[in-house]
Amino acid sequence: MSGEFGFPQNEWFYIKSQINGHVLEPQSLSVNSGVRIIISKQRFGFDADSQLWKCDNGFIINRASGKVLDIQGAQNQRWAYLPEGFICPLNNNEYVLHVSGHFGIEKLEGADVLLHHVKDHESHKQKWTFEKERDQPAIMAPPIPRDLTPTMLKKDIFANDIINQSSESSYT
Repeated sequence: MSGEFGFPQNEWFYIKSQINGHVLEPQSLSVNSGVRIIISKQRFGFDADSQLWKCDNGFIINRASGKVLDIQGAQNQRWAYLPEGFICPLNNNEYVLHVSGHFGIEKLEGADVLLHHVKDHESHKQKWTFEKERDQPAIMAPPIPRDLTPTMLKKDIFANDIINQSSESSYT
């Protein structure tokens, strides 16, 4: 069954880059707060815990650490999945998760994941799919529509503890 915010519901899943099938994970498999998020070759079984995520009320939680995806300097840690395959902050769909790098570097294991405005000419670096744990395709909710107007600079993406948030939270 699909959940709110467009993510799979009540299950652990991989977040896979459409560039090369690499998946999100904390750098160096760290369980600490403030660690960068990168893409890495997909692993299975016990070794996969750092690559598995679950969505709970818009928070994307890492299985190994219990930390959530977080934007550098942000107050908002909730996310939505958009129709085109983009993952964006819940309160601003103009910016999406983006694999950093040029000239093929973005395809390498260990490339950083950033928040960046939508780029039509590099949208392949910004599109994601989900794969359930145990290699089954995840069931998706209808994605949330987005606006392509850019308004902020790119930001690093980290894994952190959940912070208290008000409905007026901002990430700029």
